Amino acid sequence: MSSKPQLLKRWNNLKALHHTYKEMLQDESKEFLFFQPNEDKWSAAQVINHLTKVDKNTYDFITQFDFNRKKEKMGLRNKLNSLMLNYFLKSSLKAKVPVESIYPEEKPDIESMISFYDDFTSKFEKFIEQFPEDKLDFFIFKHPLAGKLNILQTVEFLTNHSRHHSIQINKLKRKFNQLQNGRST
Repeated sequence: MSSKPQLLKRWNNLKALHHTYKEMLQDESKEFLFFQPNEDKWSAAQVINHLTKVDKNTYDFITQFDFNRKKEKMGLRNKLNSLMLNYFLKSSLKAKVPVESIYPEEKPDIESMISFYDDFTSKFEKFIEQFPEDKLDFFIFKHPLAGKLNILQTVEFLTNHSRHHSIQINKLKRKFNQLQNGRST
């Protein structure tokens, strides 16, 4: 059985990542944020844009979910699917973006993404704080690959998804710094 403290702990992990990405958008040079090692790789700004789109789509889905219409507890299969998704996200494996709506813009607007994190973090936090404890184990979000998730699994997915892409951004930063210092690998 899931508990509200578990949900709040997971939320705080995600919120810390949001803060990190917002700081990166504010503090890093535009040259780095839009650096692409080659044209088929995303820039840091595109990675963050992708993350904001995933967060927004997920938030829109879960805040419009109607428990009166669909009241379904998550079972073993859903738990296994969630574990597989999070195992994948914790690995170095890559996957294609599963839906077009979360594909990043060519040149995302930095200020819009900063504003997004300001608005989204406060809205999502309010939603989490008010989430009914008796609904923690119920289906609330349908991931395009993993299927139905409860609220804890959804927040865990968002957190691991953000961490997964932070590795990508760190690699971009190392590559950018190497090129800036005249050392290309």
